[in-house]
Amino acid sequence: MRRILYIFKNKGAILKKIFDSFYTSGWEFSLSEINLTNRYQMINIGILLATLVLVYAMIDGYIRHIGGMIFIEMIIVVMNIAMLLTLRKSKRALEYVASIITAQYTFSFLAIIYAGDAMDVQQAWFFTYSTILIYFQGLKRGHYWFIFFIGMILIAPFQELVQVKYSSYEIFYLALVLVILYTITHFYQLKMEESSALIQEQENRLILSENILKKELHHRVKNNMQFIISLFKLKLAPFMNPNIQRVIKEVTFKIQGMSSIHDMLYKQSTPANIDVSQYFTTLVKALKNGYETEHIKFDMKIDAELSSDQLIFCGLIVNEIVMNAIKHAFNDKENEGGWTIKLNIYSDEKQTVLEIYDNGTGMDETRKISFGSEMIESLIENELKGKMKLETDKGVKYTFYIPR
Repeated sequence: MRRILYIFKNKGAILKKIFDSFYTSGWEFSLSEINLTNRYQMINIGILLATLVLVYAMIDGYIRHIGGMIFIEMIIVVMNIAMLLTLRKSKRALEYVASIITAQYTFSFLAIIYAGDAMDVQQAWFFTYSTILIYFQGLKRGHYWFIFFIGMILIAPFQELVQVKYSSYEIFYLALVLVILYTITHFYQLKMEESSALIQEQENRLILSENILKKELHHRVKNNMQFIISLFKLKLAPFMNPNIQRVIKEVTFKIQGMSSIHDMLYKQSTPANIDVSQYFTTLVKALKNGYETEHIKFDMKIDAELSSDQLIFCGLIVNEIVMNAIKHAFNDKENEGGWTIKLNIYSDEKQTVLEIYDNGTGMDETRKISFGSEMIESLIENELKGKMKLETDKGVKYTFYIPR
């Protein structure tokens, strides 16, 4: 029994999602866009109802052998289907579709007044026009359409081209009812717009507060990292020797690599994806300034997007590999083509590829099992959830595949 209820519940959720998607033409809207959501819903419902009425009229005309309007009604049905599809392809089409469907309803209603029987006006759907118009056209353009509509109704008894079957009293009564309904709908729409504006304002305040907090957090983290570097140097100063100096330099580069990300995040007006190219350029420049690299050419091609978390881990990986290449990959002998370190980062729809290559003397076994190598493997597997490929035929080439 529970399984049956679960299946029905899931099917109900799926059907609700399908209906919601139909009403909004498959577009997603935020809470502050409730007016736009309502417009899409009303326009889609209006097109659907107009199409059903036209199909009914075509069938009724065929049964009663009244075929004069069937061809025109068929053309309008095709137009309505085209409008439904267009709304799903482009949001820009909304205003054009709204105008076309508004014209359909307007002239259909006027046809009832000018050419219909006295009983036709009793159809309940006729009085929904005021509400429909507001959502089809919006407040400003809705006024123009409504004034035109009411004006055409009021002059109906006084024009001489068509013999209207309604009395002046019935026409004025109808116009008054429509004006009242339009006024009520108008004020309801104004309240909805005020609510949307309030929601948008609150969202903007939350975003601003979140950005301020993020910037403050990154600023504090950056300062703490600088403090760690200073404390590290101060504590090890009494034991300073070449090996300790080397360790301090390597640790400093790692911390500075993470610190530079927080520095870039802090300077951004809206924390989001950092300029990846700028970050790695800054990182490699720091390494070049920290070691003797006059004999090494650096070649970087970067065209990718990474989140701040991915960038921190990729920065640690690049820092470790490039630093090892500078220290171990190149001997004192001259190389005909010159010594080169290449950094290439690019993205496609599924993954980001990070390539680091040097044309040095290759890699010995001790470097393959070092702490740095273990750190790189741990970062790519555990943090970035990616894969690594290592080639040591001609120099050393690391290739990392990072899912997006």
